[in-house]
Amino acid sequence: TNILFDMVLYNDFETLKKYQNAKDIDENFQNKVKEIIVNSKNEILQNFTFIDTPGFNHDEKMSDITRSIYPEVDIFIWLMTANQSIKLTEKVELGRLATLKKEVFFIVNKSDLSEEKDELEIKKYIKDQLPEFFKESRIYFISSKSDYMGKYKENLNDFRRDLKNKALDRDVEITIKLLKEEILKLKYS
Repeated sequence: TNILFDMVLYNDFETLKKYQNAKDIDENFQNKVKEIIVNSKNEILQNFTFIDTPGFNHDEKMSDITRSIYPEVDIFIWLMTANQSIKLTEKVELGRLATLKKEVFFIVNKSDLSEEKDELEIKKYIKDQLPEFFKESRIYFISSKSDYMGKYKENLNDFRRDLKNKALDRDVEITIKLLKEEILKLKYS
């Protein structure tokens, strides 16, 4: 097997752009790189790890890479586009995440491609496609285009707030669990 190596980029976003799109990278490079790590000096992000995976609509190898992180992840951000329906492969994976009772935030990007009246239809369609476990999940409509940023800025801010709150809640849960384990160790040692 090939030796896998990591690339660590310190705010080198130009280099990252080269490797961002899997289809633009030669296969030899893809087979050698396990992960690319980008470190941020943002204090808020110092205690979190964000993993951007290839998703499920490339090939089985890329899907396997994405599935391999399920046990490690506490919160998933499921990114979809307003002009593309949920594919069967995505429904299957959402079913797996529902079985694992994983927290998922649903983001609809490119919302500027749909008319405002279509957002309700898109939201209903997405909810109909989701496993029962996620039926009550909030769906955030955003756009990265600066012309539409004002319209979707509140949604993005809501997402940021909700993600922060969920991450903090999860952090408290983990801390309490670890403290209980340490207390038991001390009690029985």
